[in-house]
Amino acid sequence: MRTKFLLVIAIVSLLFAPLSAQDECGDAYIRAMTEKNPAQQAQLLKDFLAKCAGTGSQYENFANANLSLLNYPGKTPADAISYGEKALSLGGLDDLTKCQILLQVSALYSQSGQNLEKAKSYGLQVTEVAKAAKAKETEGATTTAGQWNKMIGAGYFTMGQAQEKAKDFKGAVDSYANSYTLLKNPQIMASIKKLGKTLYDAKAYADAEKAFHAAYTVTKDNDIAAVYAQSLYRNNKD
Repeated sequence: MRTKFLLVIAIVSLLFAPLSAQDECGDAYIRAMTEKNPAQQAQLLKDFLAKCAGTGSQYENFANANLSLLNYPGKTPADAISYGEKALSLGGLDDLTKCQILLQVSALYSQSGQNLEKAKSYGLQVTEVAKAAKAKETEGATTTAGQWNKMIGAGYFTMGQAQEKAKDFKGAVDSYANSYTLLKNPQIMASIKKLGKTLYDAKAYADAEKAFHAAYTVTKDNDIAAVYAQSLYRNNKD
């Protein structure tokens, strides 16, 4: 009888030990997220991951996400990429957080000139996630359709950055033009004009014509129209 009783105690201990550990992880994550100082918050999140990563904690993905997005002293682009991609691989993020990480990591890859195909893919994923989220939007939701449009426009812009770095200039102009349609940001227009001038000055008139045709169709900008006309002339077209 005593042996059976001891066996029951052992089984109960095994059942409740993981729950206790998960409670500790949950408390550690909550402490980190209620900390106001960015440096201390980052350290608490790192402590949480050191203790709870790989244990099945429901907060592991968001801890990585926050370390990727949080601006804290000593953080490097490599840190932002590493934590961001870990959060993406774990899954379970809300659409807004996922879009923010994809945008950041895409931009960082483009700035470094590395993993440009991945950077382009991440930008494309932002447009897909944001479009799907916008389609699911219900009246009175906290994120408006306008905010999702901004995310879609930002996704196109990061795609354009990656394409420009990869010297896919036609693709870059198309992406920038799509971004401008949604965001109407003068800086995007400036990027389109600069890229088109680069093509024209390099005497890549056929590519310049294609790029400016797409850009003018979207923007109806007079400066773009002028260079588009010059490109047509150089290609012996009306």
